[in-house]
Amino acid sequence: MSFFEKLFGSFSDKELKRINPLKDKVLALEPEMAKLTDDELKAKTTEFKERLAKGETLDDLLPEAFAVCREADWRVLGMKPYPVQIIGGIVLHRACIAEMQTGEGKTLVAGGHRNLCVVGDDDQSIYRFRGANIENILNFEKQYKDARVIRLEQNYRSTQHILDAANAVIKNNEGRKGKTLWTDNGSGDVVTVKTSFNEGDEANFVAGACS
Repeated sequence: MSFFEKLFGSFSDKELKRINPLKDKVLALEPEMAKLTDDELKAKTTEFKERLAKGETLDDLLPEAFAVCREADWRVLGMKPYPVQIIGGIVLHRACIAEMQTGEGKTLVAGGHRNLCVVGDDDQSIYRFRGANIENILNFEKQYKDARVIRLEQNYRSTQHILDAANAVIKNNEGRKGKTLWTDNGSGDVVTVKTSFNEGDEANFVAGACS
């Protein structure tokens, strides 16, 4: 941990301080949700839609909606999300990254049928600074030994010269599944390598090349 993280706290620490009160609201609603009949619990979906139409936001509804889902999990699966999983759900709702080291979340989703589909790219670890952990992808097959892996190698945006350059870089990464990117878009222009002194120099180069 860096000096600044010790002094001001990490990004995750700050997020948790904002999220924990919401998580506590979800947990506090558990006794109220448990009193509802199955029909009353199902009717909550219609109620939430009506409240949204009248001006309430998703953030307004979040604690109660999560509490309803948690009670439904308990009645259908005999399991309910742990507090840490509620936190993960809130983080995802905010379009951020949520990763848990343990497997309870996947187990809860898959249930007894083991029907589970996950998507990830072992070559994109740029979100490590926000807590993303590539091991969650690399270890998935160890947790689910009968998992079927489908490699999505076709690229629909770039040309082959760009993909060849990318392949040449990422093949040197350690701890990856391995894949070969390809496209039907043709070879395209040869890749140009430009060394920039700073972000301004880079921006000027890109602007000039596009003009």
